[in-house]
Amino acid sequence: MPDKSFTTMKKIFLFTIAVFSFTLVQAQRTHFGLKGGFNASTLKLKNQDNFDYKLGLHVGGLAHIHITRQIAIQPELLYSNQGAKLQNSEVKHHINYITVPVMGQYMFGDGFRLEAGPQVGFLVGAKRQDQDDNRFNVKENYEAVDFSLATGLSFISSSGLGADFRWLFGLTNINDVPPRTPLKNHLGQIGIFYLINYNKARHTH
Repeated sequence: MPDKSFTTMKKIFLFTIAVFSFTLVQAQRTHFGLKGGFNASTLKLKNQDNFDYKLGLHVGGLAHIHITRQIAIQPELLYSNQGAKLQNSEVKHHINYITVPVMGQYMFGDGFRLEAGPQVGFLVGAKRQDQDDNRFNVKENYEAVDFSLATGLSFISSSGLGADFRWLFGLTNINDVPPRTPLKNHLGQIGIFYLINYNKARHTH
């Protein structure tokens, strides 16, 4: 791995450790949970419109950390199936990441929450699926780390069960094939989550 990429990975790793260390320190004001849902993802190639959206899944865990009554931070750790479908064909690109979004949230009194924050994705695999359903490993064609900006809206019920909608704008050129024409991830997510002991905590704090 090139020195620059190693340095970037090291910084991201230390940032992730810092976030989860803060989560443990704030455990008395933290709700842990599980989430999963659907992705509608595509790839944006500079000055070209070559790709359509394809469906995928995301699944993982989260920690909802109260800073004040209305402000919270929500780090997550997710497996996310992304990529795109080539226009006018059945060719698909499946690009899989372990993602770490860190969302800042503003909570309204009726259960709705506005959220926004950065996300880092670590590439774990990439395959190209042709029209005959054959799959080829193309992981070397993509950058190992992807940065995105996320924004969205969520709702949580008094039971701890909730849903969210999120849109992510890729900031990194993930194309590692010369001449590295800018290629970025874009996707929408619809998720369902459950915060463990959320109802009990609301009545004891």
